[in-house]
Amino acid sequence: INLGYDVIIADGSLKALEIFSNCPDRFDLLITDQTMPKITGLELARQVHSLRPDLPIIMCVGFSEALNDKWLDEAGISQILHKPVTKRDLASATRKVLDK
Repeated sequence: INLGYDVIIADGSLKALEIFSNCPDRFDLLITDQTMPKITGLELARQVHSLRPDLPIIMCVGFSEALNDKWLDEAGISQILHKPVTKRDLASATRKVLDK
């Protein structure tokens, strides 16, 4: 998907955390999925949020994800996208959280 943003892709949550931790000011947004190996998207968001509380975070979830608003707020989740995610959904959510 090319929406005009510079994107860094990680092949897992631990790799994403490593990349982010090495240079947290390089990023304007984190997009994650809740279901990932090693640590969940929610845990990744919590750890990223502890390093950069101002960073917007979008999390993609399946229809059966049981997440409550308190957990999402504590993890700094700015927007939830329910799968399947369309290019239009992603573009809209990205613009919305970056414009806040």
